[in-house]
Amino acid sequence: MSTEFVFEPMRCRVCGSWLEPDVSVAGKAASSYATCVYRCEMCGIGYSNARDPDQRRALYEDPARNVPERLVAGLQDTLRGAFNETARGSKWARFGSSSSEDAVTWSVMRSLGEAGRLERLIAPFGLSDLALGDPTLLLWGIPVAGPLGSR
Repeated sequence: MSTEFVFEPMRCRVCGSWLEPDVSVAGKAASSYATCVYRCEMCGIGYSNARDPDQRRALYEDPARNVPERLVAGLQDTLRGAFNETARGSKWARFGSSSSEDAVTWSVMRSLGEAGRLERLIAPFGLSDLALGDPTLLLWGIPVAGPLGSR
């Protein structure tokens, strides 16, 4: 009996199109849209290479689609300038995963910054009295909101 996995077509979770597997990228974990066995060219969404269809996460061809449109400005420049130089190369592709913690961090923190509510991050720790002015939000070492934020 063969233990080789056979990839069956799957439906895109967004548009319902049938997706034929690209077995040329099978056998490795998907790290970007391009490395997904299942890719919907119409939607620009790929699905990770998990054998169980319910475990496949979405990977966006354009990682910026993984955050609300109003929060996209400055995103790519921020990730390109991340303090951790080693992670810069892969950070953009990883950001496009539906399981990206960085995408959640960007969305929540940028929303607080836009709303002028960054002080809510330090108030529960009793640090508000130590602040000398409005806080600046740094994401991956880059100022993105507050007095020093340019993004």
